[in-house]
Amino acid sequence: VEGIVFPKGCFKTYSEFPFDYVNEEGNLVTEDYFNFAFADPADEGSDNFAMPISRVYPRLNRVYLFDAIFDQCNLTIQEGQVVGKCKEHNIRKLVVETNSAGAYFKRRLEELMPWCEVYGQWSKANKMARMLATAGLVKAYVYVPENPNPTLQKFLNQVYKLLNTSKKEDDAPDSLCGKIAHLEMRYGMFKIEEENTQ
Repeated sequence: VEGIVFPKGCFKTYSEFPFDYVNEEGNLVTEDYFNFAFADPADEGSDNFAMPISRVYPRLNRVYLFDAIFDQCNLTIQEGQVVGKCKEHNIRKLVVETNSAGAYFKRRLEELMPWCEVYGQWSKANKMARMLATAGLVKAYVYVPENPNPTLQKFLNQVYKLLNTSKKEDDAPDSLCGKIAHLEMRYGMFKIEEENTQ
């Protein structure tokens, strides 16, 4: 369909995470990674609370989605869900979009999870412009599981439906693009000249 930003099939898929290997010098190489989440809060209404969870491999410039929170529960319920997912997946880095209710939500999560780095990210640019500006990186460096769990599948279904004229039902792709923009800005990832070609 014309105008789809992330057509189904534009992402690389995976069945397992990158594993340790022996390099040409005979040394065991263990790929460093960290589990990372980006939360785009929504407090009831028609918007979805969207939090894609991924394993990030900085040296490989790869982001492996493996879970998500994606529903319309209010922020009181989301507090417990976010804390639970961060514990379950050993997430030490979490970014919260701080527009509207997000600033309060970020402060609450900092109180509830002192062991996790919680960053706030204010998004001031037009939402669609932000997504279109990041779409190329998302398609190049994000991997999705061959068999996503039901919540992640629901999240991805909204990503796949996004049109470049959409004004709603864009919470999933917006949070995914926010995640990639943060990794590019804060961690210097996705520099083409440094791309690992393994």
